[in-house]
Amino acid sequence: DSSSGLPTSREWYLPDSINPITSASITLTFTSPGPKTILVELRSFNSCTLGGDTVLRPIFIEVDPTPVCDFSFAPTSIKVGDSVTFTDLSSGARTWLWQFTSADSVSQQSPKYVFQSAGTYDVKLRITNSCGTATKSYQIEVAPAATSPAEITPRSEVRRK
Repeated sequence: DSSSGLPTSREWYLPDSINPITSASITLTFTSPGPKTILVELRSFNSCTLGGDTVLRPIFIEVDPTPVCDFSFAPTSIKVGDSVTFTDLSSGARTWLWQFTSADSVSQQSPKYVFQSAGTYDVKLRITNSCGTATKSYQIEVAPAATSPAEITPRSEVRRK
């Protein structure tokens, strides 16, 4: 409760609860994700007028689900210089951190990346929200860049008589 003035009483009405809580502040733990509405009723008493005011304020909360991390990438056969599209398939994510190499990371939801060297890479996606963090990684093989076939130039043979 961060109300101004001096409320003389408070009543907190919680989702799925019949009886209000009558303390100055409360701590809640929700077991299911989704939107929640809490109502707080503030009452004040004015000793000069022997009257009072009552204010009912809604508090809207969005409860995040536990994050579940997953992603895909295409193409799956990768050569140096290919543009690879990484697609986030996670649920419950509010932030994303992709790690492609020890030096390269981005925070886009579904980025594109070009590997500059052949080798094996552990590509990791880390997602977070207010309920926690989840991570998924794939080991990706990057082959050397394709070389264009050698150009064959026909040789003409000149015969002399």
